[in-house]
Amino acid sequence: MRIHGYKTETWNFGKDTENDMRKMLNLRYHLLPYIYSAAWQLTKGSAMMRPLVMDFPDDPQALKQNFEYMFRHGIRVAPVTNPGISQTGVYLPKGADWYNFWTGEKFKGGKTIKTAAPRDIIPYLINPAL
Repeated sequence: MRIHGYKTETWNFGKDTENDMRKMLNLRYHLLPYIYSAAWQLTKGSAMMRPLVMDFPDDPQALKQNFEYMFRHGIRVAPVTNPGISQTGVYLPKGADWYNFWTGEKFKGGKTIKTAAPRDIIPYLINPAL
């Protein structure tokens, strides 16, 4: 993760952006053991960012998700690709229970849920069984 560069330092974009990027940097540090484990799996032919088809090939609805992906096997990421929204729909693949990383709320798979998506939160859903 790089949060600096030529004329792209976060403080150039105001306090809100600086605080958002600090939150994301802290998230990265929180996930660092998971990230290193995912990186090690690359040596065994795995992928860090996985399209849903790799983990849920028998779920037709999962195959229709164009922007969402798995981060390794256990974190379901739903990046927000449109500006100015505060919530988004996230499809949770069948056959698993999912937990909202930010709130701890539990959901059954096989359905689309609405989740908060303010500018400082990337919707992450965790499946500890994967």
